Amino acid sequence: ADGRFQFDGHMVTLPANMPPDPHAIHGEGWQAPWRVEAQSADQVTLFHTHNGKQGWPWAYSAWQTFTLADNRLSLDLKITNLADTHMPTGIGWHPYFPREGALLQADVTAIWEDANGNIISHAPQPLHPTVDLRTEQDVSDLVLDHCFQAGPNGVTLRWPHRQIVVHMTASDTLSNHLTVYVPPDEVFFCVEPESHAPDAVNSPLAPETTGFRTLLPQESFTGRIELLCALEIA
Repeated sequence: ADGRFQFDGHMVTLPANMPPDPHAIHGEGWQAPWRVEAQSADQVTLFHTHNGKQGWPWAYSAWQTFTLADNRLSLDLKITNLADTHMPTGIGWHPYFPREGALLQADVTAIWEDANGNIISHAPQPLHPTVDLRTEQDVSDLVLDHCFQAGPNGVTLRWPHRQIVVHMTASDTLSNHLTVYVPPDEVFFCVEPESHAPDAVNSPLAPETTGFRTLLPQESFTGRIELLCALEIA
C-alpha cells in the first residue's frame, strides 16, 4: 500500500508503477526484461535477475518455465534470494481469459475486502452472495478486483458456446490466495493464483492467513499452476 513497508527496522519505499494508483502493484518481475534460457517445441524457460540497486532493495534471480503437453499447460516459477540478508518474498501469475460467455467457479472461503470494497483490507471477510464463487457465476454479471482466501480444489472456467472447460490448479505455495479481476466494459477477465494477500508485508495478521514469507540468503521459493483443457460435450 502506497509503495511503503517497514522491514527489519528499515523503511522501504517503492515507486508507484501504475499511475494514478499510488501503490506498488504486482511486484518487480512483470515489468522487467526476461531472457530465453532454453526453448524447445513444447517448452520455454525464461530467466530474470535483479541487482538490488534500483527499486526493490534485494538482489534475486527468477525462472519461469512454460510447458505444453497435449491438453495441459504447466507454469513453474522459482525465485532465489541473492542478497546477504533475508528477503520478503511473494510470487504469482496473472492469466487473462476471454470474457464472452465465460462461467467461473472457484474454491474460495473468504474475501479480502474492507467496508468500502477496497482490495487492500486488514483481514479476510466472510463471503457474501455477490462474491461467493463456490457457486458457478456468469462472468458478465461480475465486477471484481479482489483477493480471496482459497482452497485446494482450484478454479473451473467454462465457455459453453465454445464447448470448452478449463480446470486450473496450483501448488500448495500458490493455492491459498486467488485474485479475481473482472473490470467493467472489458473483453477479458483474470484469475490469479498467488502466494499471499495484497499488502501482506504490512499486515499484522499471522503469515498463515496472509501468506507473508521471507527467504534466507540463497534460499529459493517455487510455485506451479496447471491448466487442463477439455471439450465439454452437451
